[in-house]
Amino acid sequence: MITDTIESPIERRLLVNYRIDPDRAAALLPAPFVPQLVHGWAVGGVCLLRLGGVRVPGLPRWLGLRSESMAHRFAVEWDDRAGTHAGVYVVRRDTNSRLSTLAGGRVFPGDYRPARFSVEERGPELRLAVASRDGAVRVSVAAREAPTLGGQLFADTEAAVGFFRGGALGFSTSPGSRRREGVRLESGRWDARPV
Repeated sequence: MITDTIESPIERRLLVNYRIDPDRAAALLPAPFVPQLVHGWAVGGVCLLRLGGVRVPGLPRWLGLRSESMAHRFAVEWDDRAGTHAGVYVVRRDTNSRLSTLAGGRVFPGDYRPARFSVEERGPELRLAVASRDGAVRVSVAAREAPTLGGQLFADTEAAVGFFRGGALGFSTSPGSRRREGVRLESGRWDARPV
């Protein structure tokens, strides 16, 4: 049984995004999803997330789980009777939480694969390395706070926050089926700093 709500403070969320040729991105997406374009480019990325106190509402915070996770995702759009919607399609999720790998797709949406995370946080610097236990994925990121956002996708931090806030609905495909599971990120604040 999949629960309706999971509560958790987001302790850290690092979005690493890149431009992709729209035709290449479209070939990787299942229907009904199509790439959401920014200045003619599809947007792909990795979301590196640390959650603290993950729990079902009503349980005390001290019973909550702390975890590191990584999601490989594409910004997407799709149409239905209500119109055009924006969100993300998650191709793969990895986590250091054994409970998340067991409960994903059963208690809460999403299939999680086990991975090792190495994290170093020193003031304005962050280094993350992730290696999936199945050997399929290795990611390393070194980030440092910056005065402004660089790159060609977004003019500034506000534009990036607006884009990703509009895509707070994420879908993934359940393993061994064509069924889509969805999750919505609801946050009272969307603070962001460029790196």
